[in-house]
Amino acid sequence: MKGLVEEFELRGPHAWKRIYDDLHGKTPQRLQALSKRVMTPSRVSTMRDLTAALERWEKEMREYERATGTPLADLTKLSSLRQLIPDSLEKALSMQPGSMTYLKAKEYAQEQAAAWRDSRPIQTKVAKDNTPGGNANMDL
Repeated sequence: MKGLVEEFELRGPHAWKRIYDDLHGKTPQRLQALSKRVMTPSRVSTMRDLTAALERWEKEMREYERATGTPLADLTKLSSLRQLIPDSLEKALSMQPGSMTYLKAKEYAQEQAAAWRDSRPIQTKVAKDNTPGGNANMDL
């Protein structure tokens, strides 16, 4: 605390800004790391991971916009989304007719993820005696 008081006495408002930025996560290092995650997200390799990755990316995007006070342009969001989604989905997205906006691309990606989830067979536990659900012999 003594160091903070000395810093304030030496630089006044600049010291308070630095303290505020540190407390609110606006340090240059943190903003650079957040910017990198938002602008160039890691590509998802499977459809299974897409929904969670998209939610995480949008959360980071909102955090970035709050921290910088600047909303991202639609084209920037679209570019980042294309970087995030699996290669196969990015290729399919490129073939969609008409002009593409971030919202249209996001909806398309979410529809594809839902279709993938819905097309997977339901996994059930099968016991060694081939009865669904395991040893559930019940006399009624």
